[in-house]
Amino acid sequence: MNQPNTLRSGTLWIGGVVALIAVALAVGYFTPPSEPKAALPEVDEKTSQQPAPEPTGPWATATLHSYPLSTADIRDTQEAPVVAVDAQQRIYLAWASQTGSGERTLFFTSSNDRGKTFAAPRALRKSGIFKAVSPMNGKTVARERRMLPHLAAYGDKVLIAWGEAPTDGQSIRYLVAESMDGGVTFSEPIAVHEGEDARPTFTDFSVSPHGQIAASWLDSRNRAQQPFAAVRFAGSEQFSTEQMIFPGQDNKGVCPCCTTAVKVADDETVVVAYRGQVDGFRDIWVSVKRPSDTQFSTPVAVMEPTWKFEGCPHDGPSLAIKGDMLHVAWMDARSGKQRVYHGLANLHELKFTTHELNARGPGTQSNARLWVDARGALHAVWEESLAEEELTEPGEKSRHEHAPPTGAGRVIMHSSSPLANEAFEIPHAIRAMPGKFQTRPGIACDSTGLLVAAWNELDESGKRLVIAVREDK
Repeated sequence: MNQPNTLRSGTLWIGGVVALIAVALAVGYFTPPSEPKAALPEVDEKTSQQPAPEPTGPWATATLHSYPLSTADIRDTQEAPVVAVDAQQRIYLAWASQTGSGERTLFFTSSNDRGKTFAAPRALRKSGIFKAVSPMNGKTVARERRMLPHLAAYGDKVLIAWGEAPTDGQSIRYLVAESMDGGVTFSEPIAVHEGEDARPTFTDFSVSPHGQIAASWLDSRNRAQQPFAAVRFAGSEQFSTEQMIFPGQDNKGVCPCCTTAVKVADDETVVVAYRGQVDGFRDIWVSVKRPSDTQFSTPVAVMEPTWKFEGCPHDGPSLAIKGDMLHVAWMDARSGKQRVYHGLANLHELKFTTHELNARGPGTQSNARLWVDARGALHAVWEESLAEEELTEPGEKSRHEHAPPTGAGRVIMHSSSPLANEAFEIPHAIRAMPGKFQTRPGIACDSTGLLVAAWNELDESGKRLVIAVREDK
């Protein structure tokens, strides 16, 4: 099953725009990102004034809003916007931005009119920048970790979680706060972990309809990136003691720079997924903790080892649950280029069937995210290149880089499965814009057919966050 590595470089899209950024710098579009401005973002009117192709498909009538990001965010490939919708159809949007040479800021905004307008964004928290130091190829490498915010709504409440470092950047904590007034105010944040040496990164967050919260992350307390999780039971004020999911092969951890995924089922079963690193294979594994269990189960592979890769793709799994059925979406490059896959299994058996989400799509795909709406339909969003891309010669080694192929641009795609099974409808681009690189999508729905997607978008004029809202009749 060992396929030759034919990726042009690591993964992800940012390498494809290195030349774009260089040209923009040369002609004065960008200023160097050493001293980003800390001003609050405003609605990006410039983007809406640029000529664009006439939108088509089910998202053609969607309402779009955009917010500019700082110059320091241009080279970032990991931060992603997050969205949520509560029982009152209030839409929430959060994101993190680098607002100083050693500072990131967590921004938040909301809409009370089904996405027609949003309140002015406000800065919820400031954070230093934690740098994880690790050996690599005989050298010591320091990598900046992100805030990676998460939103989750249940009933009339909304929760926000993020990673926060002190100003000296020597540590990082994973925090969560709750609002019961539509995001006007938030409680004092609490840590999801007890261990001060956890240094949690590559996080995820989920809440059940009854208010049970689960958080997952990669934890370096044992000098390896290992998946951990913690649960806060409904009615409790604190999280239970965190638990390791899996120590990794020979206790060396798992794929060190891919986000984890966590989901809480209606019966309070908690599922955690992560990208493994077993004999060099970078495939997806899941572990389950049922209400009667005291520990998470031995992890199960979503499929047999297929993708051997000498690097970290910076692209983790996504989970969704409908009844007893567990859905997983992820990217791998077993075919020689990055493609997005969907896996389906009964929660009690964990025997997966898998298939490509969009086998007809050209080029590369990545960063898939799933959501089950209140009517039981499964929604998937992911990013996809607009055209075929050149591959390297078979056998050339892939490297640990964040740089995928250049191309005509990347677009956010959406598809749904009305019965939440293996049958997905024809995918549609949410807003195809040749020459723009749309990345890192998020999605959320409510019980009335309100469908919300958000992503990052980069072109010669800069980088921005875009949110699209449509009525899913």
